[in-house]
Amino acid sequence: MKKNSVEEKKQKYLTENKFGVFEKTFEKAMTSVARSFSKMDDRFDRHDKAFTILFKQMQKFTEEAREHRQAMSMLM
Repeated sequence: MKKNSVEEKKQKYLTENKFGVFEKTFEKAMTSVARSFSKMDDRFDRHDKAFTILFKQMQKFTEEAREHRQAMSMLM
């Protein structure tokens, strides 16, 4: 004798229960994305400070080179 088995049909539509599961998963993912962005903001702040130091140093070198060229032109 063969048992009649009833196949469970998967629902095509987003039910409230499925949406709740999706929402929890989505919130966890968004929380981790927000954390990674905050870490990147800290890194960008450090990079900005380094770039300002480099920029000031480059301006200083440019001024020194200008002064050097002026001094050399006076000697000639």
